[in-house]
Amino acid sequence: RVASSMAPSTAPESGASPGGASFFGCYLLASLNPAMKGRSYVGFTVNPPRRIRQHNGALSAGAKKTRKLRPCEMLVVVHGFLSDVQALQFEWAWQNPRTSAKVRATATRLKISDRSSSPANKIKLLMGMLHLSPWRHLPLTVHWLSPEHRAMAEKTCERPPGHVKMESGTMAELKARMGERFRDDDDDVFEGAGGGGGGARSASESASVSLSLSLSLARGGGGEGGGRRCGICGETLSSRRGGDRGDRDATATADEKRRGRHERRKQRRREER
Repeated sequence: RVASSMAPSTAPESGASPGGASFFGCYLLASLNPAMKGRSYVGFTVNPPRRIRQHNGALSAGAKKTRKLRPCEMLVVVHGFLSDVQALQFEWAWQNPRTSAKVRATATRLKISDRSSSPANKIKLLMGMLHLSPWRHLPLTVHWLSPEHRAMAEKTCERPPGHVKMESGTMAELKARMGERFRDDDDDVFEGAGGGGGGARSASESASVSLSLSLSLARGGGGEGGGRRCGICGETLSSRRGGDRGDRDATATADEKRRGRHERRKQRRREER
């Protein structure tokens, strides 16, 4: 389906985010460097204003992978994820659509590969992913920082699910609405981060807790074939152990990023002392 129009909202609404007390978001970055025209970057953040400053070198720490893309602009931020695990898994699938079992069919239909880096393709993929489980069940908000790219999405992309909010506004407007929910955690990780002691719970552990709670809600009333259903989305859960390789890779990536952020916080505290 192609959208003829989207929700008319042009500024962020006031009020609390449905995504909970903390901000977890994924974003699309585009290079303004003529030599890097058509290049983009998908990332995870808990603080978009700080993150774009890191990408553009205004803050010395972080965002090393995108130095060649400078200067950059952030086109869109998707937020409302209930945990960093959910946001990191969305980020990984957005980056690797042909590898992700959940996104592969949509990416194939849109003719988008893991190597596709144009902002237009990434936006088409984003709008398609909003219809896929588990993200279609989440209270997500798509905040457009680029009116031009929102207009492009309205003309060429699928309409988002009815419950997904579409907003337009500057970074200052996003901060005014969500700033109290932004976190001080570092978005970056050390490359090849090892296990970081401390008390931070891993992403896989957090995912296990969330899944256990969901299963506890869904147990009983065996349903057809006695299979268990997710307590959040109601879909039947596969009994196959281990899951798809792409899903395991996404969990491993989330786990690595959590460990890396914990190590970065420890290093920052040591430097402050």
